Amino acid sequence: MWRRHGGLIAAAMAVLSVAVVAFGAWFTLAHSGDWQALLDSRSSYGMGLITLTVVLLSGWLMAVAFQRAEEAVALLREGSSADVEEEADRG
Repeated sequence: MWRRHGGLIAAAMAVLSVAVVAFGAWFTLAHSGDWQALLDSRSSYGMGLITLTVVLLSGWLMAVAFQRAEEAVALLREGSSADVEEEADRG
């Protein structure tokens, strides 16, 4: 039941969203010199705009990840209780 109602897809989307944010964080840390050079070449307005965009994108992806994980857990609990009820009806 969990797979039929999208629980598996929700879990996969949560993992994918977290992986994208983790990769972005790793990339930023690994290329900190390049980021610093990019930000230094911009005005303070441009630097703030770039930083705001990066923070908003990562926050949005984490919100998607939490929402999908919550859906997956809810569907897993619903599916397991429905499975127990089906077995009780059969027996």
